[in-house]
Amino acid sequence: MTTTEFKQVSGFALVIVVVLGGCATVEPRARFPEVQSAVADRLGQRVEWDRDGNGDERAQKNLRTLLQREFSAEAAVQVALLNNRRLQAKFEILGVAQADLVEAGLLDNP
Repeated sequence: MTTTEFKQVSGFALVIVVVLGGCATVEPRARFPEVQSAVADRLGQRVEWDRDGNGDERAQKNLRTLLQREFSAEAAVQVALLNNRRLQAKFEILGVAQADLVEAGLLDNP
């Protein structure tokens, strides 16, 4: 490969990286499984991020199931985790922070 060909290939590769970097999307839920795992390890409970219709429906179904049974302390904690709007707001803040972190590592769109 000659020097001219190398420069052309290098330039093309740089253009591809810049274009793809500018078009990257961010998945705000990327780190949420770690949050779920930490809660499960520490509390033995699960949390859901009600970000879409499926998550909302699943959480509501779980709540109805829990509320139909005899109530225990563990069930009360699970209801609080599934039905806590402040907790959902914190998950949204974490999602925005994740997006900001990814965006900070991206190249500027030309």
